[in-house]
Amino acid sequence: MCETRESIEDFNIFVGAETGLLKGVCINPKMNITKNFSNMHSLERKHEITAMSWGNEEQSEILLGLRGGNVRAFDLVDKSFTCNFEAQESPSSGRIVGVVRANDCLVTASEYGTVQVWRDPKVVFNSIDVELSLTQKKVKNNQFKDEEDKEKHLVQMKKEKSLLKMKLVPQSSKIVTAGKEHDLQIWDLNKSLSEPIFRAKNVPNDTLELRVPIWVSDFCFPDNTSSDSIATVTRYGDIRLYDTRNEQRRPVLKLDWPEEVLTAISSTPSCHEILVGTATGHLAQYDIRMDKKGMKRKFRGCSGGIRSIDCHPVHNYFAVVGLDRFLKLYDFNQPKPLQKVYLKSKLSHVLMSKTFDPMNAIKKTEDNAAKKRKKEATDPDIIEVKGDGDEFWTKLPIVRSDSRKKGKKK
Repeated sequence: MCETRESIEDFNIFVGAETGLLKGVCINPKMNITKNFSNMHSLERKHEITAMSWGNEEQSEILLGLRGGNVRAFDLVDKSFTCNFEAQESPSSGRIVGVVRANDCLVTASEYGTVQVWRDPKVVFNSIDVELSLTQKKVKNNQFKDEEDKEKHLVQMKKEKSLLKMKLVPQSSKIVTAGKEHDLQIWDLNKSLSEPIFRAKNVPNDTLELRVPIWVSDFCFPDNTSSDSIATVTRYGDIRLYDTRNEQRRPVLKLDWPEEVLTAISSTPSCHEILVGTATGHLAQYDIRMDKKGMKRKFRGCSGGIRSIDCHPVHNYFAVVGLDRFLKLYDFNQPKPLQKVYLKSKLSHVLMSKTFDPMNAIKKTEDNAAKKRKKEATDPDIIEVKGDGDEFWTKLPIVRSDSRKKGKKK
């Protein structure tokens, strides 16, 4: 593993770290290349990368959300940070959990529910407050002694809620939010943001008639083109598939991974398969067409909690990062990673460029070797030995050693 200036343009995987570093990685069959794009001397705890996404369909820009509430944009053409601004509505808004670009404007979301649409005029709403207001309409007034008791109940409910993820629906102007005690919500940025266009309903009570807690840790879009189908994972080991066209608003498919804390999920080139990662380093591929037993295969090689998974939209490759500080590249057809790159920091996010293609890397390596051979063939300083080489060796001058002559005289 090495680092060169000539290879910066060839980076095909980008990784965000807890230390605040944005790293570029070039996966090459001959040699892996890494590069730190952030200034290592000015990093602080508040610079931890807590959200990361592509800034456009061309993938020429990367958007970063930081623990301290700032948002940064990195231009892959100029290899520089183009903007850095504070996106917190207030100091108590919490870390940035989502940053996307939709309709040529930035959208940011913070831990305590504040979502900001950075356009003129700027639009600000709180997804948690909207959810509480919708819930409050269904609460009967006779359940509380007075208005003060009711207000205390709502404050306590808000403390238990937090927003963990905000993502853009592919090829649309819709965003999706979810988190702890904050079930799936879809918002259309072209419509009124007073309430979501879709709000998931919690699953029925368990066998003991107890309410099932909500803790969505990640979600993805299996068909990669719309919000009609959304798959979620929870920290309670649940995998759920929602059809947003269903009026019941509950999962149309429920799978589980017993005794596992699910932390990451990714769509695949196949619209009926997803990848799921856990807090203990387990990684599996699920087929959402199968009822109950949807696990298709497991992958090995991860020793720490998985934080992020990103799959190539066309090729059968995907990248995984986590707490073990390794970037791992997998092939769907092999249980072990094809490549493991040690990146020194705990990693939180990974993005795989659509230009990533190992076959192109192999071809480029072979072309460079052919150019080197051609250069050697035309270099006048290189003598080519033909035949068995006897004629060449006979033309070399004979060098006699004086020490041998002195030895004979003695």
